[in-house]
Amino acid sequence: MRVGGAMTRRRGGGVYEALILVISMGCAGGSGPRGHASAPGEPTPSRIEEARSRVLSLTIEETIEAAEEVALLRGAAEAAPESQVPADVLALASRLSPRALPAPAARPGMTESFTFDGYRRGWLARLPAAHALLTPAYADGKIYLGGGFSSSAFFAYDARSGQPLWSVAAPAGGPSAAVIEDDKVVFNTESCTIYAIDAHTGRRVWERWLGDPLMSQPAVYDGMVYSGHVIDARSPGRIRPGSTGWGAGGGRRYGFTALRMRDGRPRWTRPIDADVMNAPVVDGGSIYFSTMDGDVYRLDRRNGRVRWHEEVGATSAPWLHDDEVHVTVGEREEASRERTLVLGQRRGEVLRHFDAVDAPFLAARADAGGVRGGWSYEGSRPTVRAGRMYQTIGNEVQARNMNGDLLWRRAYTEDASTRPASSPAVVGSQLIFGTREGHLYGLDVDTGLTAWAWDVGEPIAAQPTVAHGWVYASTTQGGVYGVEVADPTLDGWHMWGGSATHNGLTTGTTPPLEYTGRPSEGTMRLDDEPNLGELGGFPIQSTDVHVSVTGFVAHVRVQQTFGNPYERPVEGSYLFPVPEGAAVDGMEIRSGERVVRAEIQPVGARGDAGDSANERAVLVQERPDVFRQTVRDIPPSDAVQITLEYTQVLRYEDGAYHFAFPLRAGPRYRRAGAGEINPPGTPLEEELEATDPRPDTVRLTVDADLGAELSDVETPHHEVDVERRGRRAHISLAEQARPDRDFALRLAVGSERPEVAVVAK
Repeated sequence: MRVGGAMTRRRGGGVYEALILVISMGCAGGSGPRGHASAPGEPTPSRIEEARSRVLSLTIEETIEAAEEVALLRGAAEAAPESQVPADVLALASRLSPRALPAPAARPGMTESFTFDGYRRGWLARLPAAHALLTPAYADGKIYLGGGFSSSAFFAYDARSGQPLWSVAAPAGGPSAAVIEDDKVVFNTESCTIYAIDAHTGRRVWERWLGDPLMSQPAVYDGMVYSGHVIDARSPGRIRPGSTGWGAGGGRRYGFTALRMRDGRPRWTRPIDADVMNAPVVDGGSIYFSTMDGDVYRLDRRNGRVRWHEEVGATSAPWLHDDEVHVTVGEREEASRERTLVLGQRRGEVLRHFDAVDAPFLAARADAGGVRGGWSYEGSRPTVRAGRMYQTIGNEVQARNMNGDLLWRRAYTEDASTRPASSPAVVGSQLIFGTREGHLYGLDVDTGLTAWAWDVGEPIAAQPTVAHGWVYASTTQGGVYGVEVADPTLDGWHMWGGSATHNGLTTGTTPPLEYTGRPSEGTMRLDDEPNLGELGGFPIQSTDVHVSVTGFVAHVRVQQTFGNPYERPVEGSYLFPVPEGAAVDGMEIRSGERVVRAEIQPVGARGDAGDSANERAVLVQERPDVFRQTVRDIPPSDAVQITLEYTQVLRYEDGAYHFAFPLRAGPRYRRAGAGEINPPGTPLEEELEATDPRPDTVRLTVDADLGAELSDVETPHHEVDVERRGRRAHISLAEQARPDRDFALRLAVGSERPEVAVVAK
C-alpha cells in the first residue's frame, strides 16, 4: 500500500495478499521502487472487485476482517484535505535571539560551573575526547552518558554540579544512549554488547553479546530489556547468522531480543529484516519500532510474535498515542521531503497523513553514513502531548492538532543541508530542543513563542534531557551542558523519548536533596577525583576574621589557611557562603611564593576562572549567597592562604543591628586508619559532633561604631570579651568556636530620647 508517498506491505496470510492487490493496483503509476513517493489515488472499481473475488476463498471470519480492511484502506487512499497554514511563519530569532551562555572554557576531563540570567546555575563538563555525544540520561540526581562512537567509556556526573562521579569501561566501544530502571543503567555498545551497570557505583552487573554492529539503544519495561541487533554466530536465539562485522546491510541478518533485567538472560529472539532505528518503543503488551529499511513493526511483548509489519519508508522511531502510531516517513521522487504518517496500533492500517515538508538532507536510509551514521541518527520523530503533535521537521518546529491542522510553525534556520535540529522534549508548558547552530531553545507549547534561548557555541544534534528544572544537552564536540532554566516542576523527560519505554514522561520522581553549593563555612575542595588513599579536599587549618562596623554597614575581612595533603600538582575550588546581598570587594590567593588576585566581574560575564599566566583570576558568584574561586596548578604540599573581603548592610530588628558569620564546621577529611582504604571517588570524611573540639583555630574580632550609643552586646552562641570605648566597642572571641554554631552578634542601640550622629570613614 502506498499512501502519501509511503509504501505499505502487510505480512501474513492470504487475506493480506488480497488487500495488497486491492490497494497497490489502485495507486497511479504502479508500485514503483521501494521508498519513493507518489500521490495517493482512488482504487479503480475493477481492481477492487478482482480483489474481492479472491477474498471469497477465505473463511467467513477472515472475509469479514478483510472487508473491514478494504473499507479502511479505501478511505486512507483518498487525498487529505489541505490544512490552513498560519501566515505568521516566523524565525525564532526574530523575537528573541539566543544569548551567549557564559560558560567558561573547560579542558578535557574537567567541569566548569557558572551562573547566568541573574542567579541561575549552570555547568559544562568536557569529556576526555571531542566526540559527538548522544542524549544524556537522568536518574536520582545523576547524569549518565557514553563518551562517543569511538570511546570505550561510560560516565556519571552529579546533575547539579556537573562533577564526575564515576566512569566505567565499555570495552566493546561506542556506548549508546542509556535507559535507567531499577537502579540499573542499561546501554548497548556499537560493537556487539549490551551492559547493565549499577547506577550508584558504576559496577558492572551483567553484560551480554548481542551482535556486531549495534546501532540502537535498548528499552526497558516491567523487568525486561528489549533490543534489536545483528545476528551472528554468538547472538542469542539460534537464528542462522548472515554476514557479520563492520558496515550495514549486505547480506546481514537481524534479530530482536528480550532479556531479563535482573541478569541479562535472553527470553526470546525473533528475526527482523533490518536493524532498529533509534530505539524500540514499549506500550503495554506490544513493542513497536522502525528499522533502517524504513519498516515499522509491532511485536507481542510476551513472545516476540510479529503482529504486523509495514513498509512505509519510515525516517523516525514511532510515537504511540491512544490507538495510533505516529511516524515520520520520507519521499524521494522529485525532491526529498518528509511528512508524518498515522497508523492504527492494532493492525497498522494508514489512518491519515500530514503535509509534507522539504528535507534536502534526507538520505536513502538512516544508516546511509555507515554504522557511525546509524548509531548517531536522530530523525524528525513526532511527539504527542495533550492531544497535540510537536515536531522539528525540515527547518521548522511545528505544532498540529490530531487532524493534522497546523496550530503554529516557527523557522529556526535557513541552512537545511543537514538535519538541523534534534527531536524535541515536550515537558509541561515548554518544548525544548537543540540545533546544529549551537542554540538551545525553550518554546511555549501553546503559541510557539520563545520562552528562552541560549547559544552554547557548539552544535547540538541529540535530544536534550529535562529533569527538575534543569536541561541537559550534549554536543557534537564532547561537551555536556547542565543549565537551570526553571523551577523543579519542569520535569519528566529523563532520557531519550522521556522514559525507559521511550514514549512519554518519567513520573513519580523527586528532586535530589538540594545540593545548593552552599558550604557551611569557607571550604576548599579538590576538583578531580582523589587517588587511592588521598583526601577528598584541603583540610582547613585556621580562620581569621575581622569585622569593622560603621553605622549600619559591616566590612568583613576573612583569611583562611588550608593544608595541602597532595604530593602532586592539583586544582581546587574555594567556596565561601557570603550573606545574601553582600558585595565582595576583593580576594587574594597565596600558595608558596605565588600570589593571585581575583578580578571581580558582573554576574554572567564571561571569563576564565583562573589564569596562572597573568596571576589574575575571576571570582564567580555561583548563586546569590555563594562565591567560588578556582585555584589552579597548586604545587605539591604547598599550603593555600585565601583572603576575602566583602561588605554587607546589617539587618535592623527590635532596636538592634544583627551580624552573623558562618562558622558551623563542615565534614572534616581524614586519612584512612589501620585496615581502612579510600576507594577512588569516596574520600573518608567525618562530621564533627557538637561536643567535639575543632581541629582548626578560629580568631574573630569586631570593631563597632554605630554612630549612636551602644546599649548592649549579645552573642547567644559564643563567649566573647567586650571592651567599651564610648560609643565604640571591640569584641573578640573568648573561646574556641563551637563546631555546630555560626557566630551571631546583636548590637543594641538607642535610648529613650532621639539622637543625631554623623559617621564618616
